[in-house]
Amino acid sequence: MLHALMAPIYIIAGMLMAQGGFLAYYLPAVPFIFWSFGVLGWLLLIVESTIAAPLWAVSHAVPEGEGFAGRYALQGWQMFVNVIFRPILLTVGLLISLMLMHVICHFALVGYKYANLSIVDSTSMVSITGFLFTNLIMIALAIALAHKSHELIYETADNVMKWIGFDTTALGSVKSEGMVEGAVKGGGGDIKTGADAMVAARKRNPDDRMPRPSSDADNGGADVNGPKDSGESTDGGK
Repeated sequence: MLHALMAPIYIIAGMLMAQGGFLAYYLPAVPFIFWSFGVLGWLLLIVESTIAAPLWAVSHAVPEGEGFAGRYALQGWQMFVNVIFRPILLTVGLLISLMLMHVICHFALVGYKYANLSIVDSTSMVSITGFLFTNLIMIALAIALAHKSHELIYETADNVMKWIGFDTTALGSVKSEGMVEGAVKGGGGDIKTGADAMVAARKRNPDDRMPRPSSDADNGGADVNGPKDSGESTDGGK
């Protein structure tokens, strides 16, 4: 009976460990991940502007356009202003995204609480399965909301300048963060794989217990203590 219950217990434990790991470790790290990629993008812009500075200086000598900056140099000035203001915009985006995540997650989870009551019946025989899958849906919803909220960190720096006519491009932070998310999901899959391997091992060796001491029957009736002392045999003969 105990061996029959171990398989579903291992599977449920693996799913709960993976879900708990996402909530306990990955979700709190989402702001730091997005912020790190935003800062990295700013550093890349600094390196790019340093390399392009000589060419930008030469572009001022081209006599086209109006003002001190011609048509070719104007784009460089726009990029320069973007590099200067980007740290401020990243910080503002981080603060707003944290507040936005708190508000939208509270709103979504409260609404999901009432929706969950109509999905899972606590008196049903399948309530355990429903509990696992609804938890999985809740975690996926929380992670998706966290990602969308913290995209504001670099979207603020990328898009605010467009409101005043600057032509800026995104730095691919979403793709980079997606690689981190894929690695974390792979780790959660490894936990489930390990639980499945433990279940398979229990099925192959259902009677895997502690070794029992050998008996006379296991040794063909021979005495496990070996032959008796000859002195004892002589005393017995007397």
